[in-house]
Amino acid sequence: MQYVYETHCHTDESSRCGKVPGAETARMYKEAGYAGIVITDHFNSYTFDSAGLTEWKDMIAHHRAGYLAAKALEDAHFTVLYGLELRFEKENDNDYLVYGPDEDYLLKHPFLCYQDSFEDFYRAAKQDGLIVFQAHPFRNRMQVVRPDLLDGIEVFNGNARHDSRCETALHWAMKYELPMLSGSDFHQPEDLARGGIITDRIIRSMADFMAVLREKRYALKYGYHFQTKEIR
Repeated sequence: MQYVYETHCHTDESSRCGKVPGAETARMYKEAGYAGIVITDHFNSYTFDSAGLTEWKDMIAHHRAGYLAAKALEDAHFTVLYGLELRFEKENDNDYLVYGPDEDYLLKHPFLCYQDSFEDFYRAAKQDGLIVFQAHPFRNRMQVVRPDLLDGIEVFNGNARHDSRCETALHWAMKYELPMLSGSDFHQPEDLARGGIITDRIIRSMADFMAVLREKRYALKYGYHFQTKEIR
């Protein structure tokens, strides 16, 4: 049997650009036939500064709010996991999907997104056992990262309001033999269930999800059945 999991998903509670509350997001993905979702709300200084947050513990609580709302709908047939879409705004506008950090990890790494260097973060992340994919690397204002500083790239991004140049991302990943990821980049109802991974494994935890990625035991949900419109 095959199971579909969303890898890139935002909520109204925690991402300024998210338009659907966490609980409704989970309900919609259940109805779409997915076996689970990873909530990857934006984790950056812009998000927290815009919310007027100055304490690290408050930033973490804000970021986890949408995930916890979605988590309340988890059941034996639907898994809700926690991840980050991380940006280091002192450096550039790149976004990174980070899998593995939990609340305890974040508490031990204060003001993570305010540091200067992605490369420094990535080297530490590898020591800590995290997985880091660059999200939509060929979208406007993005900078392509050296292949040796990534665990992979998102080659399909389903957000209909941006041109993520998915074909270019796919060719880049193939050229450098980088692991590939597909995600809907869900923000609004029109983004629902456009991307994700398909696997024969049931995923119950982040450890399960990361094992599927590391073992490359998945296929990509990938398609061009929609038109993008660039808004940046």
